[in-house]
Amino acid sequence: MVTAKAVNNGADLDLSWGAVENASTYKIYGDDSLIAEIDSTHFVLKGSDGVFKTVTVEAVGGGKAPIDLTPYEKDLGTIYTHDDPDSTHHSWVKVYLKGDSTEATTTNQAGVDPTLDNTAYFVFYNNSGTLQFKDISKTSLGSGKVHTYFADPGSVMGLAPNSSDSYGDMKDVSGNSEYYLWFDRDLDGDISTNSCFGLVKVGPTNGTGPYNTTVTIYVQNKVSGLGWIKY
Repeated sequence: MVTAKAVNNGADLDLSWGAVENASTYKIYGDDSLIAEIDSTHFVLKGSDGVFKTVTVEAVGGGKAPIDLTPYEKDLGTIYTHDDPDSTHHSWVKVYLKGDSTEATTTNQAGVDPTLDNTAYFVFYNNSGTLQFKDISKTSLGSGKVHTYFADPGSVMGLAPNSSDSYGDMKDVSGNSEYYLWFDRDLDGDISTNSCFGLVKVGPTNGTGPYNTTVTIYVQNKVSGLGWIKY
């Protein structure tokens, strides 16, 4: 059995496993490409060298152990800015963070419940023509149980920034763009293995106020605290 854990604030993946009888060496694969062949039972994959949907450890002469890192994905369809008067036009994104039970949905303001554990909320906001995502704490509804922060993509595709300095709890939004999400479940402003990372993909923006766009949410729900969002 291979143990996988996030290290370096989610940028890297630490792998360890028990020795396999009769195995001469161990091969590490990322999405079927050979990354390394080693004779120890520990290896760290650096996200700065690329991220993967599947990592496999092969005991040469013994067998393979694949690790699925495919993020949760949900097309949420169309969302509308907060100033849309139609209550059936949802402005809020709700993300329940619980491993295989992770789920993203949309809701209107009446459906927001800040008391729900492991649940993040952020809103699509029209700030006098500047479109924004805002964590619930930046609204009149107060703080929820999870704080959502937003960041621009870095230099490595699929790798969320691993410094809290890269994130803010409000983010100006452009059409046809992507933003990384850091879900702070400890509410302390520090990235940890209890954090979750994700990504929001934004489609074209439409309207003159209120506005709308389409969004797809991705969450790395396989390894806690890992910032690998390859889809």
